[in-house]
Amino acid sequence: NRYAEVGRREEALVAVERSVTLREGLYEVAPQAFASDLARSLNNASNRYAEVGRREEALVAVERSVGLYEGLYEVAPQAFASDLARSLNNASNWYAALGRREEALVAVERSVGLYEGLFEVAPQAFASDLAKSLANAFHRSGEAGRPEDVARIGERVRRFFDETDPDFLTYLDPTLRVDLEQIAGFGAGR
Repeated sequence: NRYAEVGRREEALVAVERSVTLREGLYEVAPQAFASDLARSLNNASNRYAEVGRREEALVAVERSVGLYEGLYEVAPQAFASDLARSLNNASNWYAALGRREEALVAVERSVGLYEGLFEVAPQAFASDLAKSLANAFHRSGEAGRPEDVARIGERVRRFFDETDPDFLTYLDPTLRVDLEQIAGFGAGR
């Protein structure tokens, strides 16, 4: 990830591919001990593949990550809900990039559901993640041609603003905040 942060995308991809290979070996020996490490590496690999334009490989990696996190979530939901939600949100992005709109919508709706549960328990810890997933869900619904879902999510974003500490909202990424404000306006029927 450090390579990616300084724009060295190819080197970042090589590093994360190596990480996946190492963790796959560990997972084969002790699946319960290394499933979460492998899932995290696969999710990172998905992002690195996408950065270099290899969208199909990004999707394959994130689908594997989601599969592993789903298994972990079944055993320990509180420990892995946020990881599963993050991977589902990424999966939604890659499905959308490949024109698979319905799958993108299903994945992001699952992500939103998980983040809403986490937000109820720890609002400050998960407000930003919920905000990103809600914005993603709004856009995926529009792309899928579902105006009723667009309106429903717009209303949910408006409630999100009502439920969230206004001081926290100032810390959101400015682009995300503007996007959410426009979506909330749509939910209010403006």
